[in-house]
Amino acid sequence: MIQMIYLSDMHRCVPAVALSATRTRKHWYLIPYETEQVSGVMIGSLSANSAPNITLPLNVSGWHAVY
Repeated sequence: MIQMIYLSDMHRCVPAVALSATRTRKHWYLIPYETEQVSGVMIGSLSANSAPNITLPLNVSGWHAVY
């Protein structure tokens, strides 16, 4: 059986200094959301914003598929 894990809280991305609660130049902005199945925080950025690369720590081991 496959266990699905939804990572819905992108405020855990690092480096944290690259995230902002508002649209700020050279940052990703945090956007709270909610659906019938899950709620969390997604991130967004305009293409010309030059937001830096970020990483979301998965804290898992072994074989996994990411979609």
